[in-house]
Amino acid sequence: EKIVDAMNQAKANIIFCGTHGLGPSQKEEVAYASKLLTDKGIRAIVVLLPDTDKSIVSSKEFGFLSTKSYITFKSENDHEALNRLLRSLT
Repeated sequence: EKIVDAMNQAKANIIFCGTHGLGPSQKEEVAYASKLLTDKGIRAIVVLLPDTDKSIVSSKEFGFLSTKSYITFKSENDHEALNRLLRSLT
């Protein structure tokens, strides 16, 4: 419930996805973030960590969020991706 409360109060929710895809709790968070985007206009930002296959975003795990843009980090020091993420939060 604490996560749901935090997601409801956020201005944006960020979903980080690594090389192994989404874990069970992340799948629930993606579904809830999609609902919040649709119902309340709370932004949902998908972030792919280094070496994550981009095709994972089009999987059914991302549902409605698969139709939105996402940010891909090419390395741990990808300043361009970090700047895009920071700009998307303002």
